[in-house]
Amino acid sequence: MRKKVIVISVMTIIFILISMFRYQQVNSEYSNYKVTEKNLTTNETFEFLKISHTFKKAKKINTIDEMRNKITEYRIPFTLKNKTNDKLPLHPEFYRMMRGEEETQTIDFINNKTGKRIKDINPHQYLNGTVTFTFGNNGEENLKTPKLHMIGSDGISVEKFIVEIDYYK
Repeated sequence: MRKKVIVISVMTIIFILISMFRYQQVNSEYSNYKVTEKNLTTNETFEFLKISHTFKKAKKINTIDEMRNKITEYRIPFTLKNKTNDKLPLHPEFYRMMRGEEETQTIDFINNKTGKRIKDINPHQYLNGTVTFTFGNNGEENLKTPKLHMIGSDGISVEKFIVEIDYYK
């Protein structure tokens, strides 16, 4: 009986040591991992995923959608500039709008000149466009300031930008 207890104890200790070693091995590349968060306001220019961004004052529109639901749209004019020599993709999945606890996402960053969806930005290209975020119109949330959240990562660090959106009716 005593031998069984010793064998089980030794096997448990070996298992714990192997697990600790494996944990260190898997997570070593994230040891310098850091998250930076920046709060910004409308008309401030910042760089996110190698693209220079400026979001301007939004137009708030209360309307009714095709399902006859009352909705609020925020149409935000923006400028984007690729300062690199490479063609850069625009990742709309990294952009989310929050209004209180409500969250919405869009995939339509529209180029004002062509009227087409922006998928990528050519080297040294400067774009003016509009992005629209839509919320259900449920009263109290309407009073909260909308904030645009952008989160991206280069594998080692995470950048989070929060832009407080000013708007007019």
